[in-house]
Amino acid sequence: MSNICAKVEFVLLMIENIDKVIKRHKKITLALEDIEGQAAILMFLMQIGETLNKIYKKYPQIIIKNNLEIEVKGSYNVSYFIAHDYEGGKSIFNRFYFER
Repeated sequence: MSNICAKVEFVLLMIENIDKVIKRHKKITLALEDIEGQAAILMFLMQIGETLNKIYKKYPQIIIKNNLEIEVKGSYNVSYFIAHDYEGGKSIFNRFYFER
């Protein structure tokens, strides 16, 4: 069970890292306009999605018990989209942050 704790701690660290990048740039739109800020946020999101998916595969009962299937699948889908968006990754954020 310590393996799952380490994975959850890693996810929390990635969330904290995203927050640090956004704070460094003052707001998310500025972070995403900066090439390094954008790359960092996208990488952190990919790591979150991949890690949550690993937790789900190894410990599905924990995810199901806490009604987190949609969140885990959604974060993995975001990770997959970022990894396979050969136009640069920003298009996902345009839809979620800039066009609302």
